[in-house]
Amino acid sequence: MNSLHVNHQTFWRHMARGTGGSVHETVDGLRIFTGVVAAPFNQIHCHGTDDAAAIDQAASYFGDRRMPWRIVCAAPSPSAHRYAEQHGVSQEPLYPIMALDLTTAAPTLPCPAELTVTAAVSIEDVREFIDCAGAAFGHDPELIEAMCRPQTLADDDFRLYLGRVDGRCVAISVGVGVREHGTIGAYFVGVRPEARGRGYGRAVTERALADGATWGARTAVLQATPAGYPVYLKMGFAQVGDYHLWDFAPAESSQRIDSSSR
Repeated sequence: MNSLHVNHQTFWRHMARGTGGSVHETVDGLRIFTGVVAAPFNQIHCHGTDDAAAIDQAASYFGDRRMPWRIVCAAPSPSAHRYAEQHGVSQEPLYPIMALDLTTAAPTLPCPAELTVTAAVSIEDVREFIDCAGAAFGHDPELIEAMCRPQTLADDDFRLYLGRVDGRCVAISVGVGVREHGTIGAYFVGVRPEARGRGYGRAVTERALADGATWGARTAVLQATPAGYPVYLKMGFAQVGDYHLWDFAPAESSQRIDSSSR
């Protein structure tokens, strides 16, 4: 499981670099700041050694910046539960962690004939990716406009994939390879609403996995939304755990709780 968590954290390290944000790691946790004004993009990943200290530090950091933020735990965290209860914040639905052994995976289905999947190589490609992401996830594309930077394209271990039909981007994914751990992660998989149900999401996911296998990855990892979960099961993925998440609005993040009250 550790290599799967490392892959997930590496995705967010890349996102912070690509948006001009910052990463801070201590024995207590990994803090990710992208500057994107949405809770999932600013996170504290608790390491399970001293969650209370890591959460307090994150609350202060994000509160000073008036940014929404998220607590991410790979296992139940009493400190996170207490902090959330004190702020009147409910836990988000469990976020399934899924894995696939690439050395024994069944052959993939052919890519739909009308779909062309390529990796982003230019800022214009990134802009197409962002536009598709806005439609796929129901948010304003300007929310992640900060990704339009050369740093987003600077590392082959972080690839944006675009699935196009007749030249229009209709599906996206991000492939993240952590070569020393032999894993490839597939993240940010999305399809425009009008293009769903045609195998495009699966195709852009499989492209990320295929490139990862070429790099020597032995295991694939992803986190599944309710809509994606049955698709990934059909691809051979199995659930191996859950992420426990809490999202805090800026006003909530500015209210620190004295550790002595725990």
